[in-house]
Amino acid sequence: MYYYKVLSTLSIPNGDSFLTYSFKDLLQNGQVVKVPFGKKTAYAIVYKKTKKPDFDTKDILKTYDFLINEELIKTMLIMANYYQAPINQCVKLVLPKDLDKKRRNTKKENHSLKEKDIKDLLLSEQQLEAIDKIKKSQKNTTILHGITGSGKTNVYIKLISEQLKNNKSALLIVPEIALTTQLEDTLKEYFKDQVLTYHSSHTEAMKFKIWEKIVTSKTPLIILGARSSLFLPVNNLGIIIIDEFHEPSLKQEANPKYQTQRVAAILAKENNIKLILGSATPSIVDYHLAKTGAGQIIEMTKKASESFKKPSIEVIDMRKKDNHSQIPYLSPSLLNSIDQSLKNDEQVLLYLNRKGSATITLCKNCGWTHLCSHCHIPTVLYIDKNKLLCNICGRSYKIPTSCPECKSVEIFHRGVGTRMLESDLKALYPNKKIARFDSDNNLTDSLHKRYHDLKTGKIDIIIGTQIVAKGLNLPRLSTLGIVQADSGLKLPDFSTNERVFQLITQAIGRVGRTNKDSRIILQTYDPSNEIIKFASQSDYLNFYQEEIMNRKKLGFPPFRFLLKITTNYKTEKATIFNIKKLKKLILDLNLNVDIFGPAPEFYELIGGKYHWQIIIKAKNRKDLLTIIQHLPTNSAISYNLDPISLLY
Repeated sequence: MYYYKVLSTLSIPNGDSFLTYSFKDLLQNGQVVKVPFGKKTAYAIVYKKTKKPDFDTKDILKTYDFLINEELIKTMLIMANYYQAPINQCVKLVLPKDLDKKRRNTKKENHSLKEKDIKDLLLSEQQLEAIDKIKKSQKNTTILHGITGSGKTNVYIKLISEQLKNNKSALLIVPEIALTTQLEDTLKEYFKDQVLTYHSSHTEAMKFKIWEKIVTSKTPLIILGARSSLFLPVNNLGIIIIDEFHEPSLKQEANPKYQTQRVAAILAKENNIKLILGSATPSIVDYHLAKTGAGQIIEMTKKASESFKKPSIEVIDMRKKDNHSQIPYLSPSLLNSIDQSLKNDEQVLLYLNRKGSATITLCKNCGWTHLCSHCHIPTVLYIDKNKLLCNICGRSYKIPTSCPECKSVEIFHRGVGTRMLESDLKALYPNKKIARFDSDNNLTDSLHKRYHDLKTGKIDIIIGTQIVAKGLNLPRLSTLGIVQADSGLKLPDFSTNERVFQLITQAIGRVGRTNKDSRIILQTYDPSNEIIKFASQSDYLNFYQEEIMNRKKLGFPPFRFLLKITTNYKTEKATIFNIKKLKKLILDLNLNVDIFGPAPEFYELIGGKYHWQIIIKAKNRKDLLTIIQHLPTNSAISYNLDPISLLY
């Protein structure tokens, strides 16, 4: 009889990482097995063989012909410690939900694209220099800071091709599903059947089929996917690339709350391979870490092709009445540019980072505002649905015809969202194809599913929130309208300036990728704002210098580590009582930390529960780990280590 320590998908009450089981045969490290746990069963990974323990053990129930590589197992263990996450949460990221489920064969993928030779890949001098620097660097991590249109994708393709020649696989991660279709097409032109995609829009059966192919593959593969693809058991991994690595969606907000590029850095180190982080607007924290020695930075400051024509840019001061048209929130300059593009059979992209038709419903007579009864925040009008919705908990309400306070019938709706913009433009351009893309889209109408319609110009006017500002290459696009550039600038969060700068700069990057004339109309109520100025000029370096000084002065990342602790109970009294107890517990630890709060969260009442928070800053991250280790186990208490925002 042999004895094994295993990593299980089930939570262990005493907090241990390993369980010990017996089995009659010799098993390999990393082998996937099924084990009993009380009255339940769980999937597990064999960590290593061990001596017979001084307690009775249960037998492993079943073994599978799947091996999880040593590098991924080590990454899981380091990650669990780094984020103080139960190891079972990390194991769940690696193993499929049900290994024993009978699944139908999924449809065979249709690869209709003609394969290109990698020799056909034309690279500029700057791209070749970047590739050479990456290959020669002694550091695992490289930030590829390339302006939009500088050709970062071709650099990725060349680096991937060299790994394939060495019989090694490549992992390319993107922050949004919407970006996978575009990149998948490009990759398959060169690598055809070696490309596998993996993301949340796949069915469970498709995910398992891909996982099984990866874990058993004897040939090199290219895996393209969202952040979850980082935990696929890729054998002989040669390179990890994260495109648009600045995006907040790369931070998982469900447990375990990991940052993709941090875990990718661990995985790259364990495999002794390169990690490439690509972006036109790198995160402040990662850029600072690289500048201070944790990695190298390669700047790509030129467009990939000299034929690309720089777009004209006009900043419109929307405080002036002359800049209002028949649609009050669209300037005459923007409408003229839309007209010109449509006349030339070209595309228009309008970026507005607000959903719905109107953002507030109120009484003109007494000022009463319609709030969600469970979250106490203003509801959003959706004209097409004929209802008010809460964007936090999703509850819907009838549109009031009179004020419940003063009985006045003068109810009106203020603020503009993507649905109102869509409605007004359809009235103005009834014969044009207009499509809206935001988080309200169903899967059929998503950017991911309709990408080819966008690329080929079947859609004349594209309207959307931040999803349309990310990485899309639209060759027929000639007008970009940023409807409210200053939207979000007043939010009380340390990352607000960075996020607004990134979104505007990324949106601007959608044009100027061809040899045709193109225009950017940036509308703002705050044209003198430094962030608006930096973003309108795509001036990352000066923005970075300004922002890093502010972060240092105020003690925010990268100069301090952050921990956010939240409590939520049904009554405000219970919430305050319990969070005060937590603060006392933290103070009693006598650590060298700064404690802020307790105070209500930005959205205090969510789904009928009160949410309060404590924010802790520390010079030493270990102090924050100590605090987490002393937190009571309670479903009403949660924590977020290294949060990218303090608002959510």
